Amino acid sequence: MKRDMDYVRELLLKIEASPDPIEDTDELESPDASREAKRKLWYHLAMLIDEVGLIKGQEIPYMSNDVDDDEVGRMWEGAVLTWRGHEFLEAVRDKDVWAKTVAGAKKAGNFGFDLLLDLAKAYGKQYLKERLPGLEL
Repeated sequence: MKRDMDYVRELLLKIEASPDPIEDTDELESPDASREAKRKLWYHLAMLIDEVGLIKGQEIPYMSNDVDDDEVGRMWEGAVLTWRGHEFLEAVRDKDVWAKTVAGAKKAGNFGFDLLLDLAKAYGKQYLKERLPGLEL
């Protein structure tokens, strides 16, 4: 499965918008979502929790209730953004900044998370300079 940074951004926005910690992945993806959609959610949550540290939460392994699907899935309870998650989201919240960040990353070719974050911060600074003349960052 490929990493989808647009999906990551939307996922972080959903988690941030929740007034309480996410107690069930169904809060992030419809319970009747396709198996592929659920796998995409689990895949991205695992990376965001285990590898990048943008979200924290307690993993709960479970067996699917679907008779045709004996697959073990991953769920989390108490999922919330970490400080780093909030910082990333602040850098990419604005749609124009996000669009420029993604376009810049595509021009660069292969890119990692840290480069994406650096680009978002740079475009964010440019955005502020345009709106607040005389500001030096």
